[in-house]
Parts: sequence; C-alpha cells; structure tokens
Amino acid sequence: MQTSAHDPADDTEAPARTDDAAGPAQPVGTASTSSAASDRGASSDDEPDGAARERRRRIRTERAAAATPKTITLSVSRATAVLGALCAVLAIAAVVFAGLWLSERSDAHDATNRLAAIDATNAQNKHAEDVASTYAIGAATIDYQNLAAWEKTLVANTSPELSNTLQHAASQMEQIYSPVQWQSTATPIAAVATSNQNGVITVNVFVSVITKTTQTPSGMPSTATYAVTVDTKQNWLITDVRGIDSALPK
Repeated sequence: MQTSAHDPADDTEAPARTDDAAGPAQPVGTASTSSAASDRGASSDDEPDGAARERRRRIRTERAAAATPKTITLSVSRATAVLGALCAVLAIAAVVFAGLWLSERSDAHDATNRLAAIDATNAQNKHAEDVASTYAIGAATIDYQNLAAWEKTLVANTSPELSNTLQHAASQMEQIYSPVQWQSTATPIAAVATSNQNGVITVNVFVSVITKTTQTPSGMPSTATYAVTVDTKQNWLITDVRGIDSALPK
C-alpha cells in the first residue's frame, strides 16, 4: 500500500493578493493633512511671512470685532435710559419750579390787591367820617332865634327821601326850641366808621353839646351820639340819620 507524504508547506495559506491598480493604501487623514499642507505651502509660497502674519492678525481682529456691536448697543441703551431719566427729572423740576413761581407771583399779586383794597376802604371810611362829623355838628348847633338856618343845615347833603323825613321832624322840634329859647353849641369828640358794605358806610359820631335854655341859662353839658349812613355811590349823600333827639336835655 502506497502512501503520499504530506508537506507542511501546503497548510500555509498564500498571502492575499492586492489590486495593483488601487495602488498602495493610505492612512486616514492623509488627504486633509496634505491639503492643509498644500494650502500652507501655497500661502508660504504666495505670501511673505510678514504678510501672512498680518493677514492672520486681521482675521483675529475681525473676529473679535464681530462681538463688539452687542456691547455697544447695550452701552447706548443704558446711556439712553440715563439720559431719559435725567430729562424726566429736569422736566419735573421745571414744572415744580414753574408752579411755585406762579403761586408765589399769584400770592404777591393777591397781597398787592388786598393792600390796595384795604387802602381804598380806609380812604372811603375817612371821608365818610368827615362827612358825618360835619353833619352831626350842624344838626346839634341850634339857635331858637334862627331856626330856618338850622333846618337848612339839618337837611343839607341828605338824600331826597331823608330830606323829607327830616323836614317833618324839624317842624315838630321847632315847637320845643322856641318856647324854651333853645341855644346849643357842639364840638366833635370822635367819629368812627363801624361798617362799609359795598360803599354804604355807617359812622357813629360823638359830639359834646352845651345847651342853654330858660331853665338852664348857664348851660348844661351833654353828649350826643349820631349814627349817620353815607352812600358813596350816591355822591356821598347821607341816606339815614339816627340819634338826633339825643341832643335834647334829659
């Protein structure tokens, strides 16, 4: 029986054949590295070293500047807000100052008007006091020998209505003066305006009177009080008189 001898070399596989057309295998990343190197080479070839560094610096500057607008916008917004707030404060201050100035001016104007009104009222009262004093002295000065002159003085500077009333009163009083031979003289004591209602002024006049009659030939002193109303709107006419009978001896 014949056996064939086994050669160990037959168990060893033949190495795999590679495609000669594909060429030798390249490691991963070789292409990009080569491209970058090519670019650098191109850059190095095309540009001097100083120009390349300048270009890279410019690129970095442009990239850094790209973030700047946000910061500028924020700064502008804050500045605008601060300016707006400042303008608002100034506007409020201006309004307050204007209000205070107008109020002060109005108060000063009102004070001036009040003082002018007080001065005008005082002047009216003073003139009314003079008118009332003159009338009261004339009314209290009587001479039984010349009652016509006294009656004329009694109605002088009085309104038509009051004049009629006084003439009637004088006719009645003459019946008293003549029989007792009445003679009286008067001197003023004081005159005080007690009210002024829209130019209608009431004045109290106090008069010292010395009266002589057949019963008191040496004279009897007395004080007569007259309430005289003067109307400035009727050319300072006397519209009412009270107290004429107070000059009579008690």
